[in-house]
Amino acid sequence: MKLYLIFTKKGLAVILALTILALIIIGQFSSVNRSYSDGATHKNRMEFLAAYKFSVNENAVAVRDTRLPQSMSDNFVKYNEIVQKGGFDLSDFCGKNVTVYSYALSENPQSVVSLLVADGKIIAGDITDTLRGVCSPLVKGK
Repeated sequence: MKLYLIFTKKGLAVILALTILALIIIGQFSSVNRSYSDGATHKNRMEFLAAYKFSVNENAVAVRDTRLPQSMSDNFVKYNEIVQKGGFDLSDFCGKNVTVYSYALSENPQSVVSLLVADGKIIAGDITDTLRGVCSPLVKGK
């Protein structure tokens, strides 16, 4: 005995709509919900750095707007690997506009702490020794 199912256009539209809705709901539960720190104001960025046990000069050494690469190029992958060690991940921000705030460390003025801020949220950070050109992950101090 063979079973035949006959669908109308309306029935197919309902099935398609329910499938799309199910995929959206599943996507919401399966995606990682990252919590980003507020970096919209100077005060927020100073509090963020203080929580990481960094003492910085209050005035930013540099503030610049930039756009992250549209795709994960070799250099971007290497930088993302560095910031991932600090608990950040830039892979969701490809092609996005960010503002980079750089501050000199009080105890080591040759080192600069940089925070990447997108839509008012701190999405990454690093420490760069400007004399040696070495970039390190931003990790909480002890």
